[in-house]
Amino acid sequence: MDQFQHIKSITDDSRLVKNGDAFIAISGYNSNGADYIDEAIQNGASTIIVQNNMTVKSHIPPSVKLLYVDDTRLALSKICENIYPHSMQKMMAVTGTNGKTSVVNFLCQLWEMHHIKAASIGTMGTILNRHARRQSPPLAPIALTTPSSIYLHQEISAL
Repeated sequence: MDQFQHIKSITDDSRLVKNGDAFIAISGYNSNGADYIDEAIQNGASTIIVQNNMTVKSHIPPSVKLLYVDDTRLALSKICENIYPHSMQKMMAVTGTNGKTSVVNFLCQLWEMHHIKAASIGTMGTILNRHARRQSPPLAPIALTTPSSIYLHQEISAL
C-alpha cells in the first residue's frame, strides 16, 4: 500500500488525466486500458498502474512511475480509500427495472423528515437534500446508469 501513498488524484479515463495524476489501466470487455497509456502520459500522468499480466507496449519516460499490481480493480479501490477518506456509515442501493427514482425520492424524503442526511447518486447527478449538487460526471453518457467507482468515491467524500 505504501507504493500508492504519493498518489493524490487518479483516473481510469486517459482523456481526463491532468498533470500529476495517476492513470490506472484497467482491462475491460471491449478494450484494454494499456492501449491508452500513451494518451495518459501525453496528458500529464505521473504514475501508470497496470496489472502484472498486462503487456505494456508504450514507452514509459523515466519521469513517469510504472507500478505493477496483482489486481487493478482492487488497487483502484485502495487508492480511492486513501484519496477520498470520508465515507458514509450507511448506504442503500436501489436496483430494478422500473420505479427506482420514485423509491429513492420517497426514501430521501422520509430520511430528511427524520433529520437524517440523505443523498442520491445516479444518472441525474448527485442530489443532496433534494437539491442538485452536481450534474452527471464529465464525459459520462446520460445512458450510463452506474457511475464509475472513482466518481462514487469523489461524491461520497464530498457529501
